[in-house]
Amino acid sequence: MSGFIILENTPVRILRINGEQAPIHIGAETTAPTAACPRCGQPSAWVKSHYWRTPRDVPWRGWAVQWHLRVRRFVCTNPACSQAIFCERLPGVAPYQRWTRQAQQAMVCWTLVTSASDAARQLQTTGFPVSRQTLNRWILAMPLPDPPAPRVIGLDEWARRKGQRYATIVVDHERGTILDILPDTRAETVAAWLRAHPTVAIVTRDRAVAFAHAIAEGVPQAQPVADRFHLFRNLADAVERFFQRHPEPLPPSEPLAAPEAPTETPNPSRSQARWAAIHARLAQGDNLSAIARALNLDRHTVRKYARMPACWR
Repeated sequence: MSGFIILENTPVRILRINGEQAPIHIGAETTAPTAACPRCGQPSAWVKSHYWRTPRDVPWRGWAVQWHLRVRRFVCTNPACSQAIFCERLPGVAPYQRWTRQAQQAMVCWTLVTSASDAARQLQTTGFPVSRQTLNRWILAMPLPDPPAPRVIGLDEWARRKGQRYATIVVDHERGTILDILPDTRAETVAAWLRAHPTVAIVTRDRAVAFAHAIAEGVPQAQPVADRFHLFRNLADAVERFFQRHPEPLPPSEPLAAPEAPTETPNPSRSQARWAAIHARLAQGDNLSAIARALNLDRHTVRKYARMPACWR
């Protein structure tokens, strides 16, 4: 069989077709008089040699189809070009690719609606002998769509190595996605990222001073707010400070029945006993570090009880 067909706008002459058994083998050769150098773009008609490419195509009626394309190597006639010899490019087949673009797009679409494992099993029965590893590689190589301009973002530290190396993670609160991970937590780095995204209107952050400076320098028009964790943390700290300043019980809203007389004196709670021991040593002139060592407590815990005028719980 002879004739001309168009393979993705490339003239190809059919040399032979072997369709007696699967896969169907189609031999062809390109017939374009010239080819453009991929480096300088100058067309050349000087054929140096030939070689064969065997890409697989979309199946026909469930039978796999494989091309045997006789393509050419050209000599670049541009003396200023560093590409001495180049291979003929086929728009329908990417360089070093074993599938045509049309077949690859069909398999990628199938994988996107199922999974790589399921798609590989189903494609085997429709004339696409492909593995799930190949499908995963194609999916990961797909370019991601450009995200919309961020408006409400969050800044927080992200540990590359806990306690030693920290980065800055930027999240999009409206879409629940990660926008970027900056290499460090310096104010200059975060401010440069914010200047590149002037659409930011609200920024949630923790108590880091560097983030506050970065917001003021990068997007001064944005409104900084505390994130959810620190909102609850600030509320808890405020409530704790209130009860430390006012240790007496709050008056009940309505009269309560008189409790029965206790049969024995109640034992003080652990917190009250700790408060009493700490204040007793403070009265003796001990400092916080000495009290922490004597009572086997953390120094911050000793300082917290030392600041409390009384302990009622």
